Amino acid sequence: MRPEHWLYTIPLRLRSLFRWAQADQEVDEELRDHLERKTEEYVAQGMTQEKAHRRARLDLGGIEQTKEKCRDARRVNWIQDLVQDLRYAFRMLGKSAGFTAVAVLTLALGIGSNTAIFSFVDAVLLKQVPVKDPQGLVFLGTKGQSGSSTDHSFYFETYERLQLQQPFFTGLAAFSPVQLNVSVDGESEPPVEGQLVSGNYFELLGVGAAIGRTFSNADDTGPRGSPVAMISYDYWQSLFEGSSQIIGKEILIDGSRFVIVGVTPRGFSGLEVGSSPNVIVPLTMQPVVMPDAENWLARPRNTVDWLRIVGRLRSGVPIQQAAAGMRVIYRRTQTQLATEIDPNWTTTWLKEWAEAHLVLEAGATGISNLRNQFLKPLSVLTVLVAIVLVIACTNIANVLLARSSVRRQEMAVRIAVGAGRARLVRQLLVESVLLGLMGGAFGVLLADWGARALIHFLSVGRTPISIDLTPDSRVLGFTALASLVTGVLTGLVPALQSSGVDLSPGLMKGGYLGTSRQVFGKALVVSEVALSLVLVAGGGLFATSLRNLSDFDSGFQRDQVLTVRLAPKGSDQKRTNANRLLGLYQQIQENLGSIPAVVAVSFAGTSPTEAPQLRTVTTPDGQQFRVSSAQVYPHYFETLGSSILQGRDFSNLDMSPGAPYVAVINDTFARHAFRNENPIGKKIVCSGDQACTVIGVVKDIKYSSLKSNGGAAMYMTFLQAPTGRGQMVLHLRFAGNSESVMMGQVRQQISSIDPNLPAFQIQTLESDVDAALVRERLLALLSVFFGGLAILLAAVGLYGLISHIVARRTREIGVRIALGASRSNILSLVLGETICLEGLGIVLGVPASLAASRFIESFLYGLRATDPIVMSASVGLLTVVTLLAGFVPAYRAMRVDPMVALRYE
Repeated sequence: MRPEHWLYTIPLRLRSLFRWAQADQEVDEELRDHLERKTEEYVAQGMTQEKAHRRARLDLGGIEQTKEKCRDARRVNWIQDLVQDLRYAFRMLGKSAGFTAVAVLTLALGIGSNTAIFSFVDAVLLKQVPVKDPQGLVFLGTKGQSGSSTDHSFYFETYERLQLQQPFFTGLAAFSPVQLNVSVDGESEPPVEGQLVSGNYFELLGVGAAIGRTFSNADDTGPRGSPVAMISYDYWQSLFEGSSQIIGKEILIDGSRFVIVGVTPRGFSGLEVGSSPNVIVPLTMQPVVMPDAENWLARPRNTVDWLRIVGRLRSGVPIQQAAAGMRVIYRRTQTQLATEIDPNWTTTWLKEWAEAHLVLEAGATGISNLRNQFLKPLSVLTVLVAIVLVIACTNIANVLLARSSVRRQEMAVRIAVGAGRARLVRQLLVESVLLGLMGGAFGVLLADWGARALIHFLSVGRTPISIDLTPDSRVLGFTALASLVTGVLTGLVPALQSSGVDLSPGLMKGGYLGTSRQVFGKALVVSEVALSLVLVAGGGLFATSLRNLSDFDSGFQRDQVLTVRLAPKGSDQKRTNANRLLGLYQQIQENLGSIPAVVAVSFAGTSPTEAPQLRTVTTPDGQQFRVSSAQVYPHYFETLGSSILQGRDFSNLDMSPGAPYVAVINDTFARHAFRNENPIGKKIVCSGDQACTVIGVVKDIKYSSLKSNGGAAMYMTFLQAPTGRGQMVLHLRFAGNSESVMMGQVRQQISSIDPNLPAFQIQTLESDVDAALVRERLLALLSVFFGGLAILLAAVGLYGLISHIVARRTREIGVRIALGASRSNILSLVLGETICLEGLGIVLGVPASLAASRFIESFLYGLRATDPIVMSASVGLLTVVTLLAGFVPAYRAMRVDPMVALRYE
């Protein structure tokens, strides 16, 4: 079509589409006028009126045929046909309300499961952060010589020097998560998730304030600068009820006054996906809001990697060019810093630190530890839900195939009156696609509930996961595409089978059901059974692995132990006030120890499920070891139920000011460092240049991950540990009382000692361990759920097929009974077909399960992917369920009345 015709033809086609009745009437009038003119012309030539009218109609070629040609010329007839097909599809589905409800529910479960997982994938991996031009953002990271995972943490001095020397970015900004103790109007609030950001952070991101203002470089001049803060939109609404008087209000953060100057925009939660900082303060306020830590701004010897750095590329600078240039600048900077820290580079970690190379990563989707933690589990779950959807499609396709035999007379009549096969296929596909779209619509509702339940499940740990699950164009597009594909897949083969019906048997009532159709239906059920076995076996492996992890000896006894996080405020956390803190903690220990049900009480810097600090220690023969280091109180190992293998535990004398430096090491450290020698009494350099005497060897405790092999570990007392006297974790072992009663008594005792001492996250150590196993629990729970759903769908599919076969063979069964067949023979006949289909599915499913299980072997603990017990149990469970599904129609066949059956159809 030429462009000059568009203005003429497009309005005509729209008019034909939306005002088709009027357009048809105009065609009728035009054809009538043409016919009358032709008739008059032939009458004028001497024909009679009747002959002239007949000749005019012959010349015209038939009224109805000409009308169809006019409609075809409008090129909108296919839309009108589609509308007719939709109306017919709605009418047919409405007549079979039960079938429609079951089909929509089945597809909703399949599509909803896929949409829920994709929503989480989209939120964690694909959704862009709500900032200006997110495509221009890049994150800086480092990789060691081994090329392992990227480390995004940097030192403050490194950040400042890179910012001054780089020419590739419009700017670099830094941020770091932090937990803050906040008081408002003299009332302590629960500790909140906070963030330290550089003064140019919001300017670089192009993010303004909902009310008030954002930070500037003038706010980020140092600990003695202006103590200002911003709060998140949600925190403003929940704590301050959206008050417009919030700007200029003072709050206390760890005992220091801060003035609120702005509120972040709604929906903005920073660049770290999964976190939602409620209070934001300037970066150089780190020593003020983190008084328990060292001054991480100190130069040049402070080497705490705590900052994440984000940059915005200059216009026209490709990321590859910036990465190459920044790599050179970073290497030069690190070499200079390493020399300033230690001119001789005497420690191994310093060499590794200086030799790491810089990498740049696209920052449009933010940064998150969730990706490393859940990327592989999400990949597995994506495959699982895809299999569930295939099973659901197979199930509905089988039902549609069965329905096609019921509608064969209808199809035969439509073919007999001239309907083309393509039109019939299209009409039947419209029905199945409509089912898919309805299933998708309900699936979105199920997915929203499922995705939020998933987030709640993953947030059982100490820091709740904050993810925006609002469906975006990708999620809605994915659901629409999945619904359309599902509709086509479920309906295509049944549509082709139905539209290819032979006229003679098709027009006969009770005509023969084609062999190919029966074979295809059975093949679908066999594939359902095989795929279900894959899911059930996978769920069994994940559940068994989780049980192994839960029962494994982790080096401590997790039952009947409470953990409480204590965060003293303000200057109480400073190193100079360590004696005051020591008195506070000892008083808490004594008061809690007086409770009759308490067995032992102690403190530690972390719980056993957290990663401890790493430290380099030197043995008497000069060997250096990178060990996990923890500060603890006396009775710590008794409280955890961990065994002292040699020597003794810490005592109250070791906690005295000026006491000799002592350490307890774990069995792995003792074996590697001292081999066959007795480590008790040996000296190790454990804190700066300070030598510690080994007083005990303790059984290995698996910190951070129960799957790890532990590694070397060292324990020091509260006063002698080099850092970390602030936030402590109280550990309390009890007996007899319930957990809730003990939690109440612990809160009461702590409050009686210091009402303003923040004591939060009171929970059992067992729940703490459960939180550490969240990945494994996620896989086990969802794989078992999807396996159960697959079995249910397979059972329903098998039940439907066997019921349909029994219904089609009712007369045959009646004849068999009339000729003397026993009812047990009929039962065996039907159950035999069930067992045959089930057996074929298992034969195909076992090798498929064994092949698929190898891809999940890295997730398993304490068993192999080809574990015979799990496979046997999976086969047994599937066998029992499918036999029950087949027994119901078999029992119904056994009860058939021969007289009724012989009159059937």
